Amino acid sequence: MHLIKTARRWYQIEIRLLDRLRDVVFLVLRLYFGYKLMISGWEKLRNPEEAATFFRYLEIPLPDLNVYLAGLSELLGGLFLALGLASRVATLPVIGTMVVAYMTAHSDQWAAFWTNTPIFFKAPPFAYLFTATMVLLCGPGRFSLDYVIGWLLNRKEAVAS
Repeated sequence: MHLIKTARRWYQIEIRLLDRLRDVVFLVLRLYFGYKLMISGWEKLRNPEEAATFFRYLEIPLPDLNVYLAGLSELLGGLFLALGLASRVATLPVIGTMVVAYMTAHSDQWAAFWTNTPIFFKAPPFAYLFTATMVLLCGPGRFSLDYVIGWLLNRKEAVAS
């Protein structure tokens, strides 16, 4: 019985440590890829003519409009992702933008998902798509504005009752 109690205690310690490590990993991923997305979005918005020319080359419909949609998605999505603010909602346009990027600018790598998966993973949109999907599914972690806002709201509810 003592062995089981000891094993349970060590397991609980391990889980707490890994939960904290997960929060740090999510913070690093959000900050790094959020920042990179912001830069990419800013570049599109700063020079929309050049980006629209590239979108025309890729045969993206309504290239002028889509430059602004992609640029805002990346700029604001990256900012919200980095801050961990409205994270799960903010990831949706980022995921959509990265899927479109895969299907247009990186179509060979997109097709490789079923035939040569390592090529799919090496494509530039993959890291952004992966990060946004993980935040969508798991949340931004404790080191985020979402967590702080949730904590403050729970405190106010506890005080009010």
